[in-house]
Amino acid sequence: VIAATGLRPETALARRAGVAVNRGVCVDSYLQTSHPDIYAIGDCAEINGQVLPFLQPIQLSAMYLAKNLLGGNAPLKLPAMLVKVKTPELPLHLAGETQRRDLSWQITAESDGMIAKGMSGEGQLRAFVVSEDRMKEAFALLKTLSV
Repeated sequence: VIAATGLRPETALARRAGVAVNRGVCVDSYLQTSHPDIYAIGDCAEINGQVLPFLQPIQLSAMYLAKNLLGGNAPLKLPAMLVKVKTPELPLHLAGETQRRDLSWQITAESDGMIAKGMSGEGQLRAFVVSEDRMKEAFALLKTLSV
């Protein structure tokens, strides 16, 4: 069991302003809230139902929002991303739909680390987990990940 605690979006200000909140401040693909003049990014934002309190989606959100506020009209498109679980004994990197229960997991554990691949019924790579020692292989897997 892996638990990340303390990463709960603060939504009180948005709630008081009458903005829709759920697990975070609800925003669409343009990072716009239910109020047409209020946008949200970062740890507090719930983007199309997902709270993503990680550096890469926050940086990409800031870039998309800045461009759109300056006249652009592009929805946020997040690529498949690696997330690092920083445990002292076994740091892990994971990507994809690791929470899906319908995946078939192929696990390889050797003295030089571990790789677990979550495959769909159609044989597509949908998720993976690698130990720190096998990190080089994670980048190749990331390129083949179906999102």
